[in-house]
Amino acid sequence: DYLMKTIEDFGIQARLVTPDWNLPKNQRIPCVGITRINTEDAQIAMRIMKAFRPTGIIKDIVTSTLETMKIKGFDVSQGVCLHHRDGRDWHKHCARWSAITIKDGIYRGNCLDKPKETILESLESRALILPRWLYYVGDHDIPQKLVHSKYNVVSKNDFVDSTAMAKFLNNLPEGPYRDLWSLIDSFICSSLPWFVGNSVSTWSAIQIAKRQATISEHGSGSYWYNSQSIPLAEFIPMYQIPIVYTYTEMSAGAGKFLLKASISSVRKQMPYNTIHIIYHGKKDEDFRVWLMDNAVILHHHDPKWRKDIEVMRRAGNSTRSHLFLHEGNYFGTWQRIDIPKFITSEYCLLLDSDTIVVKPFTFDEFGLKLTNSVAFSAEGNPEDTFPWNAGVSLMNVPHLKKTYQKFFHFIMQPVERRGYHVSGRGNAVSDQGAYLIFYKKSIQFLSIDFNFKPYYNVTHAKAASAKIVHFHGPKPHDYIGHVSGVKCDKAAQGLCDRAGKINTKYLCSNVQAFAKSLFLSGEDNIMGYCEVVYATNKDYQGICFFTLKTLAASVDVCTDLSLEVNNAKVGIARKYTLSNGR
Repeated sequence: DYLMKTIEDFGIQARLVTPDWNLPKNQRIPCVGITRINTEDAQIAMRIMKAFRPTGIIKDIVTSTLETMKIKGFDVSQGVCLHHRDGRDWHKHCARWSAITIKDGIYRGNCLDKPKETILESLESRALILPRWLYYVGDHDIPQKLVHSKYNVVSKNDFVDSTAMAKFLNNLPEGPYRDLWSLIDSFICSSLPWFVGNSVSTWSAIQIAKRQATISEHGSGSYWYNSQSIPLAEFIPMYQIPIVYTYTEMSAGAGKFLLKASISSVRKQMPYNTIHIIYHGKKDEDFRVWLMDNAVILHHHDPKWRKDIEVMRRAGNSTRSHLFLHEGNYFGTWQRIDIPKFITSEYCLLLDSDTIVVKPFTFDEFGLKLTNSVAFSAEGNPEDTFPWNAGVSLMNVPHLKKTYQKFFHFIMQPVERRGYHVSGRGNAVSDQGAYLIFYKKSIQFLSIDFNFKPYYNVTHAKAASAKIVHFHGPKPHDYIGHVSGVKCDKAAQGLCDRAGKINTKYLCSNVQAFAKSLFLSGEDNIMGYCEVVYATNKDYQGICFFTLKTLAASVDVCTDLSLEVNNAKVGIARKYTLSNGR
């Protein structure tokens, strides 16, 4: 009834039928199955998938099992469900599946447990910590390393009501009941807050899909111990990747407006995506309310190492990076090292506050052979494929959690004031340099589609494929000021000059994307942003405001920023003349 009611809520009239497999194929009811899902609305598919509920005796068995767990002292809120595929049949399947790669070149290397890592180690770098306990679902006996671990490890055999089960089986034809047990395990697992599975398995992949929209601050999580891709994501475009920001109330004034614009762009393009923010500070109540109103999950962050990072900043060279100019901005970049303490998913995408999402994307668009640590994109040269810029970072959360202590000790070692030296590339500053050096053996390249810079001079097709624009270096007001004759700060001046010479339509359309997102975050935020960035110059406040306001309101794509700025100047002059005339 619940399933049918959910379907009817979408205006769809449907009925359940039992297919007659004895009929000739041309007389059977056609079933398009999975081939149709990838063309449908992902959120509708998600809601219908979640609407499947146990009924009848199956419901009784699941309910009694959960009750027995409680009676035996197992706190359901601390339960971790593990779906572990390691039986002989699965190994044969993986061997056949992986062999196809020889023919088509498509990566299929994540079918089994992670190499050089026991299943217990995989679990402890994900969801398993005391006092949590493990509900084991597998195609073989529970591994001895789990049996002899410090954790309580159980299966359905420890809880299922044998009387109820016998009664149910008596009403079924004789035969193997693997699918039946799988169904019962599926509903029991769905009742536990934590899940670790094998993403290549359809059973696990469905569990992962159903859980992603329910992940809250610390109450639940979904992982896959084999890591990397979810093959089913190619056919079902409902797999999201959590978006993560870091923020400190010590940030420069523009930072809050940039962040609001970025979050608004995510909400516009991917309204159901989970957004997290690692947040430092307690004074700005209005901003925290704004974040919660926009369904952003806040994680309070006040690390003990903040003072140590400030010592590093003071030793930095501000002519090499604008980050060294401001205590709050510099600390904010380092907040990301604590992401594995807060985020409970296999992967997440970290966005700097100066990014704008211009197109929606799903998990499958990051490819199949995902990073085992972090993935960065190019910086100044769009043709470069060396992972350098960390403004948008794809993060393998379990690996970062597993290596956290070693990485932290590495960071706290004395570093020469020029930064971290990357062999063959030069010096990289702050957190970016630390990641590049420490994870150099596993770091991967992230397509510039997810980290497109406004100063890039590329083909129209390449610019059109961008999903995230990153205002690396100069911010939107810097570009507006630059075409008005205002100097950028020393660290960003070269990029301002470069963008000014190109003055491509991509520069203006990117500034326009920012303007529209900033306006979406609140009607007064364009003025607020311009007042902060040009606090001592009313004239440039006006140029900034009129330019961004016009771009935000325009339905046409901007192609010439100089023209828009000049039009803003003319508009201001006309308004001033009329004002004096009256």
